[in-house]
Amino acid sequence: MKYRNIPYYLKEWTSWSGKQASAYYCDDKELLSGLTTTSISSKTIDGIQDLIDTYIDQKDELLAKTKQSEKAAAEFYATMGKYKGD
Repeated sequence: MKYRNIPYYLKEWTSWSGKQASAYYCDDKELLSGLTTTSISSKTIDGIQDLIDTYIDQKDELLAKTKQSEKAAAEFYATMGKYKGD
């Protein structure tokens, strides 16, 4: 399936309780490039299409937030000295 030329697919599985479950997934590398997100998902077609809209229409804002988050993490780790908590 495609929406705005971005592929997505339906994934079905059996939950731990034995019930059937499903969701729509998108892991398009171009759509998600530069972001820390590797895939997006929703229980409905409308939901996945809304997410695809968001990732296309707000890409610059999402990239800026990712950059800001990575900068904050780098600054935090720089203050820890030799011990990095792992």
